[in-house]
Amino acid sequence: MNAARIASLASMLSLALSLHVFSVAAVADTHRDLSYTYIRLIGSAGEIDHRDSDGFGVAASFAISDEFYLTAAHTETDINLYYADVTSARQRLGLGFHKVLSATTDFIAEAAYTNARLTVDRKQTEDGSTGDHALALGKLESGKNGRDHGYELTLGVRSMAGESLEFQVGARYIEIDGHTETTGYIAADYFISDKLSLGVGYEKSENSDAALFNARYHF
Repeated sequence: MNAARIASLASMLSLALSLHVFSVAAVADTHRDLSYTYIRLIGSAGEIDHRDSDGFGVAASFAISDEFYLTAAHTETDINLYYADVTSARQRLGLGFHKVLSATTDFIAEAAYTNARLTVDRKQTEDGSTGDHALALGKLESGKNGRDHGYELTLGVRSMAGESLEFQVGARYIEIDGHTETTGYIAADYFISDKLSLGVGYEKSENSDAALFNARYHF
């Protein structure tokens, strides 16, 4: 084998090795940009003050610049008490900010106005009695339909772990009509297509915890 052929083979091997290294690096660096414009359907199942609860809701986010976005949500949670059926409805509208920490990770901060309405329908028990129990939120009043107002503050991190998997972790402080609550949360979302992701999560506060489920469509 002459020197020219050896040199040619060496060049081909060198090119092939370079292409292989480049392709591996490209795959390792592949990630999906974090989106801040989407609509999300939410479901939950858990406990509030040791009573079973389940809920549903819809939330939306809309990017208004490279760093800021608007948020809105409506959720309803049903709590089954021995003496009453309780429904808690909450709306929120806020402004969010995100800052790039790395190519795949953002820090987020949100501030939102929120309001809540607690509806209590007392029911008669098998022994014919009614009760006057209270949740951790405060004393429940039969037929209460007024709205209480407050605010929410959220700090968290969103991160893409590859092309299809997103993780979130954070904490939320809520103050409504003098009642305060701090909730920690963790979530994971898997993209089944470019626009649609399915997710699960868990959130916990001093008096409640819940498993979360969601479907999110990105625009």
